Amino acid sequence: MKQSIDRQRAMTLGARHYFTGVPCIHGHTSLRLTKSRQCLACARGREAKKRRDNPEISRRWNVSAAAKISYKRYQLKKQYGLALETFEDMLSAQNWKCEICESDLTGEKRHLLPNVDHDHLTGKVRGILCGQCNNGLGRFKDSPSLLRNAAIYLESA
Repeated sequence: MKQSIDRQRAMTLGARHYFTGVPCIHGHTSLRLTKSRQCLACARGREAKKRRDNPEISRRWNVSAAAKISYKRYQLKKQYGLALETFEDMLSAQNWKCEICESDLTGEKRHLLPNVDHDHLTGKVRGILCGQCNNGLGRFKDSPSLLRNAAIYLESA
């Protein structure tokens, strides 16, 4: 259960959201935006409708396929020193599957988009994983001993 906090206290703490537990006029009991007092569920719904009704106002939805590829090429080179072709070759070598959970990295769902897994100390690229597995490794601080401990814990439960 979320802890109730008033808007004034949220502003004092510098929080972007606050929770009162009181439903909005549409019946949502979600977080509210500190700045505008809007219910977060209603605000998200309004933004989605605005993007749907006026796609030209959102650059994100109007980027051409060529621009997306160009940005991906730039991002891979800058962050990991990888060429887009190398990235695609790595994906092909693993049959477009995550190296840990073997789910398809087709990009149909956000958590199944291909993520470059790399060593944060050396910067060396280790492979391509799905978002969930890459995030999981990060949450275990890329530590094999912590992951082994977690596996032992799961197997003993």
